[in-house]
Amino acid sequence: MATTERSGHTTTNHDFIRQWVEERGGWPARVIGTGDDGDAGLIRVDFPGFSGEGRLERIEWEEWFEKFEESDLAFLHRDMSHGGDDLDRFNKLVRRGDEGSGGSGGRSGGTSSRKSGGNSARASSSSSKSSGSKSSGSKGGGGSSRASSSGSKSSGSKSSGSKSGGSSSRASSSGSKSTAPKSSGSKSSGSKSSGAKSSGAKSGGAAREQAEAPNELRELLLHELGDLLFAERQFVVGTRTLAREAQNPEVKARLEEHVTETQGQVERLQAAFRSIGERPKAETCEAALGLKEEHDSFKSEEKPSKQLLSAFDLGSGLRVEHYEIAGYRSAIAVATALGERECAGLLKESLKEEIAMAAFLEKNSLAVLREMAGGGSGRARA
Repeated sequence: MATTERSGHTTTNHDFIRQWVEERGGWPARVIGTGDDGDAGLIRVDFPGFSGEGRLERIEWEEWFEKFEESDLAFLHRDMSHGGDDLDRFNKLVRRGDEGSGGSGGRSGGTSSRKSGGNSARASSSSSKSSGSKSSGSKGGGGSSRASSSGSKSSGSKSSGSKSGGSSSRASSSGSKSTAPKSSGSKSSGSKSSGAKSSGAKSGGAAREQAEAPNELRELLLHELGDLLFAERQFVVGTRTLAREAQNPEVKARLEEHVTETQGQVERLQAAFRSIGERPKAETCEAALGLKEEHDSFKSEEKPSKQLLSAFDLGSGLRVEHYEIAGYRSAIAVATALGERECAGLLKESLKEEIAMAAFLEKNSLAVLREMAGGGSGRARA
């Protein structure tokens, strides 16, 4: 949970938010006059006797959380007590990513750290011994290390400001003994200056690339998971809209079932993050926003009949399913390459559901279109 200004914390955990609000006698609400059918409008949390009276109206938690996820919000709150049963009611809805330095998620504390091959380290040693151009305690892989030694002994040449494998090391010595001539940034007999090896580090471009590759793949996996998490949250809302607009009873029922499946996919993605030691964090998915915009634009600009909108929605839903299928397959490939079996397994479960839903929509698009054209019964196929 992120710690923010005014000793507050943020969370996106639905169960925690509902418990926090109801413990304080509050309820979900929206600003009166905002929203319409299918849109909750501007959501707020209301408490009896507070300033919301006359400005806010109560709504159901399901509708409130639908808007909460659609708007990509986080819940800022405090857990302070003012004595007795008087709990702090301070709360605020903020954009995810703007809530502070920590991540969004449940009530658990702690932070996760990410390691990369570009860290810089400083190492100092006393009476260190080196052979050739070897230095003790320095780290390579693209980072900079500084080593200072006093009274060091060397059987090769000493170099000041020499570069090895893309990393820079600075060595200063006093009262040192050497059996070879001293040089500054030059090659000498007995010294190895090309492709020099350092203790505890990998040097050279190839070794550095090998060290950085897993870190880059891990970042890619986090991006893929974050993209899917954002998209699935959007698609929970979008699929519920398609279900409301569907005219075929069997298609409507299957879409409503898929809303529940998609909510389960959101939970699996959160579990996938945790399986690799990370806290769930959504990343804005422009594709998901674009698919929603396409649907909304068609509905507002074309002003289709209910039957035509229902037919359009089947194609709209199919576009969503194929995007999800591609996204899950990509994430599974990266997780598998990294050896994250649990993560890949969770993603495969959701992939199966998306493939099944795509097959359903493909079969029933033709049936619904034939019904509109008067050439068939239009009965939905399982």
